[in-house]
Amino acid sequence: MKRLTIAIFILLSFALSVSAQNYRGAWNTPTISHSNYPSQIYFGMRDPYDRTPGVKASTIPPVPGLKYSSCYVLCPKDTCYARRVVMAVRCPQERVLLDWASKMAAWYEVVCCDDPTGNTEPENVLAVKSAGDICRQYIRRIEESVRHECQEDGLHGEMNEQSGFLLTDCWQTDKYCTFYVATWYDMLSCGDNTTQAYYSVDKKTGRVATLEDFVPKSRWQALAEILYKYLKNSTGKLWVDENPDRSTFDPMETLNDRSGCALIREGLVIYYFPYAIGGGYEGEIMAVIPLSELR
Repeated sequence: MKRLTIAIFILLSFALSVSAQNYRGAWNTPTISHSNYPSQIYFGMRDPYDRTPGVKASTIPPVPGLKYSSCYVLCPKDTCYARRVVMAVRCPQERVLLDWASKMAAWYEVVCCDDPTGNTEPENVLAVKSAGDICRQYIRRIEESVRHECQEDGLHGEMNEQSGFLLTDCWQTDKYCTFYVATWYDMLSCGDNTTQAYYSVDKKTGRVATLEDFVPKSRWQALAEILYKYLKNSTGKLWVDENPDRSTFDPMETLNDRSGCALIREGLVIYYFPYAIGGGYEGEIMAVIPLSELR
């Protein structure tokens, strides 16, 4: 256990104690999240009836080297359908990581065109050469898929159905490259239709790390006991403080309900997509557990 403690200490030795603010100074300090660009959670979005194609650069998060593309499909006869999709990607020029990023883009293509739940594994993953290649090729395929025949008896002047996908590397160790992936959907929708996720990808194998790669199962109960100290909702408030029935919570059950986890600069991030453990009004719930606790 002492060796494990030392290993975790070394792995996370670059952890920073900084509050999430709009970006100032070096890129990705603090690590990219919705709280770092609150005005661009719905990056690339247009007004509900804006028929202008393309994306304004000012609506894309200021990630150096980020490539982006979009498509806009509008029924030319009576505007009975209008669909806009935005995709933004940054990825190191490494074969294993590009293959993983391409698989994630293929997953998002399935979300846009076939299964909005995101539970279907992509089958047609493209071999790509760069982040820009990912954007261009998948946006082209999405555009072909969402274009359809005029619905003669449909509504005329339909509002825009819009969605976005952003993927960028945000931190690295010798073993892992951690990626940030954010999505959104809007059609004057109610509730929270955004997600943000972190994935620590093995740079040699492309495998996504799980919690057991960072903390042995024998220590999960101890991890669960400190989880509530750091678990916050989308407004930055402690999740347990916003829920008066917290005395009935089971820490291990909450830990096991996680949507994912990864290593970032500040420590170990454990996150819950909207509705995973809370109401939609709470948005995504997330904990960033610092190095001092992981000892």
